[in-house]
Amino acid sequence: MSRVLACAVVMECGRYGLPVRFRAYTGLRWGEASAPRASRLDLLRRRAPVAVTLAEVSGELVEGTAGGGVVDLGKRRSPGR
Repeated sequence: MSRVLACAVVMECGRYGLPVRFRAYTGLRWGEASAPRASRLDLLRRRAPVAVTLAEVSGELVEGTAGGGVVDLGKRRSPGR
């Protein structure tokens, strides 16, 4: 996905544009991008740890352990990687 297309999709999402933009530029999967807590974000270093993930099990969202990576928020990646 090009940056222009990603921006167009974000604009169409209205109030949900921020999480869509976060996923587009970080490349995180749904479960990884849905689980971050504001307290875990390191905005001074522009990093978001990927420590927790969400999964749907029998219609319920269940929190699990992620691989433990860190996403650098300072560098924008192409949405298509």
